[in-house]
Order: sequence, then structure tokens, then C-alpha cells
Amino acid sequence: MTERERLTVLIEECAAIHESGFDPDKRISAGALARYLLSNGVILPPVTVGQTVYFMPYDEICEAKVIFIEINLFTNPQIWISLEYYSPMFGTYEYKSRVDLMLGKTVFLTREEAEAELEKRRKEVNTT
Repeated sequence: MTERERLTVLIEECAAIHESGFDPDKRISAGALARYLLSNGVILPPVTVGQTVYFMPYDEICEAKVIFIEINLFTNPQIWISLEYYSPMFGTYEYKSRVDLMLGKTVFLTREEAEAELEKRRKEVNTT
């Protein structure tokens, strides 16, 4: 069964559970549908392929592109993300890690978040 077919089945099951079904005058709430899908294993990655993110491999902020998202059923959390980035110090590289080990630590969704983290790291180094 394809992912699209599985999602269709889950949505139809959710409609069958709710009395209102998909009657346009009596719709189920988006929240109820979202809860049902998430409780049945639908996983939404926090980024999308092609999205620009900001990676801090060392003491620099590098613009990076999300090039691959993997769902690994043997780890928890299951989402792994691969980035391609360019560092003036080291050239073009790929970086792959679990989402919980990278987002908010070495990978940031905005440049402002990355700059704030870099400033925090620099202050910690200067106080030790």
C-alpha cells in the first residue's frame, strides 16, 4: 500500500468513527483528524526537502539545504535529516543526524536562532 493510499484509508476510518463523517454541513474538526492521523503513525517531519536551514558545524553559521528525510523504524525518534552545506573552511559537505540531536542544537530554522546560539556559545567560552 502506498503512503497516499494509507492516508486515504486512515481519513476514511476517521470519518467512519465520527458520526458526522464528511457531510459538508457537519465536518469533523481538523484537530480531531490530526490527532487520529498522528495516533496511527503518521509522522510529519519538522522540515521539508529543499528547505534552507542554518547549520553550525563549528564556530560558524553555514546556510544548508535539506536534501533527504528518512524515517528509520529502528531509532526513536524515527526522523533523520540529511543536509548539504558549504563551509568556507572545509568546502561542501553532507551532514546526517536524528532530528532530536540536531534541531535547536546544530541546525536552526532561522538565521536569527543560529546567531543567538552562536552568541550564547561565545559567551560560555569567554566565562570559562
